[in-house]
Amino acid sequence: MAFTASADIAEDRYARTYYSISSADSIRSGLPVYDAKGGMKSWTIGLIGVRTLRGNLLHGVQLVALGTYGTMTGSIGDSPIVAQAGSRGQWLGALGLAYSFKPVMGCRP
Repeated sequence: MAFTASADIAEDRYARTYYSISSADSIRSGLPVYDAKGGMKSWTIGLIGVRTLRGNLLHGVQLVALGTYGTMTGSIGDSPIVAQAGSRGQWLGALGLAYSFKPVMGCRP
């Protein structure tokens, strides 16, 4: 099992381009005028697990599971695009099968 964590930082130009709402945009969308600033955009935490079903981790079938939670923060998270029209938090889950081959360490005569 492994724990993961990450954070994204956004510059002012990126925040203004994708998360600000101008007067014209406000009229078209119905969302309030907003001027987004840069800073911490989001953070994510997660767990990854692998369970061997047949064989071992070097050769055989494994079940792989992943779960993460991420949230938008700061000025970007406060943007009406996120706070009113979208959602600050997102869950992600995945389940899969993997197969690993036995490594070949050299040529046989």
